[in-house]
Amino acid sequence: MTYQLRSYTTAPEKLDVLVERFQRVNLPLFQKHGITLIGAWTPHESDEGDDRLVYLVGFPSMRAAELCWKNFATDPEWINAFEREKRIHNEVVTDVETVYLSPTDYSPALPAIGGRAVSSINPEDRAKTDVSDDDRRLFELRRYVASPGKLDALNQRFREHTMGLFAKHGMTNILYTMPIEADQGATTTLVYFLAHPSYPRALNAWESFRGDPAWNQVREESQPDGVPLAASVERWMLVPTEFSPLK
Repeated sequence: MTYQLRSYTTAPEKLDVLVERFQRVNLPLFQKHGITLIGAWTPHESDEGDDRLVYLVGFPSMRAAELCWKNFATDPEWINAFEREKRIHNEVVTDVETVYLSPTDYSPALPAIGGRAVSSINPEDRAKTDVSDDDRRLFELRRYVASPGKLDALNQRFREHTMGLFAKHGMTNILYTMPIEADQGATTTLVYFLAHPSYPRALNAWESFRGDPAWNQVREESQPDGVPLAASVERWMLVPTEFSPLK
């Protein structure tokens, strides 16, 4: 399984333009070209970053991903839609970040990847990922860069302790991945998704997690030399779009 996480930053007040075009144009073309949309999000109001659309797609392999994107980019329907958007709205997307990801051995299962966009989550997959249809649900994307030589220990701590403690405090483990390509952090970086019933409950969950004696004991025991396993942490709070399969 190969995932790709993509983040499109928009010009001021252009996010709605991008979201509308994405739903109207991109989604049918994704289905046409075998690009499976897994989730799509915009920033929660608490996020102070730029306006952006963040989405996750899946492919059977890297080779399949490259072919699918090539076919998408050369599709006349896409070219015409993109050129029309530029004529009407000028520059909409100002920056694009992409990273190919592979799931860790401890990541929960997501819906199987096929040759089409995911339109719903079946009951079996819902049980695996604890996905609800509550529109108030909030997703949290986190990226950890491990201290030198500490990625294996960081993954071990998540596998054996952290995920269980997250669940204990009401957080839903959605997906855990690492970049595939070396220049994007294959040997240093962990990227994962959590879900929360709401923003206030997310804040409460993190507060109770950080104050849990079990977590503090695990953290100390996993860092006997005093060096944190994660050298840096980035976080984004995200709200699912209307068309996001994961809600």
